[in-house]
Amino acid sequence: MTGAVDLRKEAVDWRKELPKILVPPALAVGFAVWRGGAFLSSAWAWGILALILVPEIGAGFASAYLRGAGRQMTATLVAGVGFVWLFGGVGWLTMHNRAVAMTAAERADFVTVEEGGRRRLRHPGLGFSFVDSKGGFERMGSQAFRSDAHFYAFVDRGQQIGLTIGLFKGQGDSPASLRELLETMRREASALGGAAKTPTTVVELNTADDPPRGDMHVMLGDGRHYRLKAYGWRSPDGAPFAILIGALADAPDAASDVLASFSP
Repeated sequence: MTGAVDLRKEAVDWRKELPKILVPPALAVGFAVWRGGAFLSSAWAWGILALILVPEIGAGFASAYLRGAGRQMTATLVAGVGFVWLFGGVGWLTMHNRAVAMTAAERADFVTVEEGGRRRLRHPGLGFSFVDSKGGFERMGSQAFRSDAHFYAFVDRGQQIGLTIGLFKGQGDSPASLRELLETMRREASALGGAAKTPTTVVELNTADDPPRGDMHVMLGDGRHYRLKAYGWRSPDGAPFAILIGALADAPDAASDVLASFSP
């Protein structure tokens, strides 16, 4: 009979169906990772990505089952909804990543200014500053860490103090966000040991709110200390930033005035 709906049931060959079900989510993950480094290190991004992938995979299984049950129209509809959910969700997530990517102005080098009779290093694009060392910090360069993060390095050779400034866009808007960032640094503290693999011990890690801030103290086996201050801050355009100021030196209180001198 012409136009009749085929309701014959067939056993689903899952060996053939699984690639069809799993390839689109795998491509979506690859695309999301390719679009930006934030996906590699941000727990919330992976969580959102999982919420996007799981329903689409479920829709793939449901669509295969419905085709086997002879319900072609419903199977096509379910598969279509799954694809729209997948690519719409990944598109939104990658657009968010582009929104938190740092601009050229936000990656600008610090400039030296005089304020209140004290020399300070000020970020020309964002406006915050911190006190220069007594001997004067020598710029050692800067490096893009991720699309949403940037690091600067300075050294005071006279006092043997190494200073690092880390900017993390899209983080630091709450004590929990700042804590997550510091916990990540705790897990990576062994990197401070360098090529010599000097042992490191995190002896202190604290966070507080109003405004979000934190500190961390790492002791190295060769007697050096790494002290870090973390500040949650919003730029003039409202974008949240976590700003980390860390000092590596022999004395535990070296550059304490610099670490505490952050000023919006």
